[in-house]
Amino acid sequence: MRLRPYIPGCAEVGFTLIELLVAVTIGLLALGLTLSSVLYSRNAYRKDVARTRINQDLRGALDIIGSTARVAGENFNGAFPAIEVIDGVNGAPDELILRRNLLDEVLKVCVPIVAGTAADLIFAYGSESGCVYAGNTHNYEVWRAWRQARDGSVRAYVFDTSTDLGEYFDYSGEIDSNGQYAAVRASGTWANDYSNASSAAYIMEEWRFRVSDDTLQLIENGESDNPLNVAFGVTDMQVEVFMQEGGVQSTFSGSDNWTLMQSIGITLTGQELFRGEVLERQLSARFFPRNVLSN
Repeated sequence: MRLRPYIPGCAEVGFTLIELLVAVTIGLLALGLTLSSVLYSRNAYRKDVARTRINQDLRGALDIIGSTARVAGENFNGAFPAIEVIDGVNGAPDELILRRNLLDEVLKVCVPIVAGTAADLIFAYGSESGCVYAGNTHNYEVWRAWRQARDGSVRAYVFDTSTDLGEYFDYSGEIDSNGQYAAVRASGTWANDYSNASSAAYIMEEWRFRVSDDTLQLIENGESDNPLNVAFGVTDMQVEVFMQEGGVQSTFSGSDNWTLMQSIGITLTGQELFRGEVLERQLSARFFPRNVLSN
């Protein structure tokens, strides 16, 4: 048997088992760290996308509220509740009601309305100021033309300034006979009493914003059975009214004079569930009802 001669400076090429295990371990650690970093970055990116989506939804909702807030009070004076804020109980979401008058012609109620009846709304009766037929024919014709141009039936609103009570009704025709003029109520009965000394009828628009089942909803012209969904994932809406004299009100009722306000502050809260984590964002804005300048 011949032995391989030893040559100084010459070594066996290769890895020992220990070296191989160390190399594999380091490689796995590096791969794990890389994968963890990639997954973290991917998760962070998706979370940022979700936050951005919430912000965009809130911004879009605020834009819609702002567009109506700016025109609220059009053709109304301070005695009419063009802007109302209903403060949520125990921190619940607030409600915001905005109104504008579509016709300059406002018709005085000339015969008292009794709750629970389906009586027509009489605008011309006797010789009382504002109720004389001959002095209001232009106003009657404007109302009639408005109704006829909209498939023969429109929503109108009656309001009593002495009680701050009002309601919508479907106006589907007129009774014009012997110096009397009335708007025909299409269906239903009156919810409230209305005095002939302090009540009038309007053709107007109303927007009521509320939060229901984590959705910002819009109710138009009293149609509470058919709300429009403005934005999903909205969990809260808080409203503040900033007054010209410096005060801030969390509620604003029909007895408050909206022409004395400076701006309306809205804060919306939105949430989205992301991988078991609740992401929450808030967005605030203030809007100026420009018709304040007209009063």
